[in-house]
Amino acid sequence: MYYLYFIHEETSICALVKAKSEEEAWWIFAKNQMGNEMVKDFIDSFHDEGLFGDFYRDDIGAFLDLYTGELSERINKMSESYRRLYVSNHIKNNTREFWMYMPQHAEAYIREVEKGWHIEEYQPSFSEEFIWPR
Repeated sequence: MYYLYFIHEETSICALVKAKSEEEAWWIFAKNQMGNEMVKDFIDSFHDEGLFGDFYRDDIGAFLDLYTGELSERINKMSESYRRLYVSNHIKNNTREFWMYMPQHAEAYIREVEKGWHIEEYQPSFSEEFIWPR
């Protein structure tokens, strides 16, 4: 049996959703937000303000200085070759930890990140199945 759920997030976003459960209503609402460019940009962006920012860190903290937006001093002190390896390994480990229960998603995300390292102005493309697994 279907019910109508009133979904609201903060004060500016609200919707009426027909679903079998509250959980399903939130899932439908979130999936429909993919048309919202801000949500898509958050996932597709390989910058610190997107999902990628959650992976661009180690146990000490973010690789970028929060005030300047530049590499933090501790990361900048590393030799270039070691820094690349260090950052790359942490991004991969953090990505795999994030998608611990969906390793295929972690590997797909890592492949897109690696393409971005080799292609200037690379714009990743993730399938709907990647973004909205069931």
